[in-house]
Amino acid sequence: MEMWKESQIKQLTFAKGIDSAFPILLNFAKNIGFRFCGITITSTERNSFKALHINNYPHTWNQQYEDNNYGEVDPVIAHCNQSMLPIVWSKDTFSKTPDLWEELQDQGLRHGWSQSFHHEQSGL
Repeated sequence: MEMWKESQIKQLTFAKGIDSAFPILLNFAKNIGFRFCGITITSTERNSFKALHINNYPHTWNQQYEDNNYGEVDPVIAHCNQSMLPIVWSKDTFSKTPDLWEELQDQGLRHGWSQSFHHEQSGL
């Protein structure tokens, strides 16, 4: 593994909170060629926890996503709620939600990769 990757992964591992982890993750994402990066934290107990979203996506996209309740139909969110396997964003991934895929494209979000982590004890 290249030294910078190992260094950033180590920094991320020792981050004490989301505020210190996100800048490290964003830098890592940029170093591997992505313009945007985001973290979403949700709970299996939907009523007890409002989802936390931290990203550098365009503000207009964040607002549009919220206004249109895209979280309810987003195939990436659905996948990540069920699996810890990574998912690559593609036209096929969004085949049942072509409008969402088109709007992502319009915002410059043309490529993506998502990975989930499920913490059994907390339900996050």
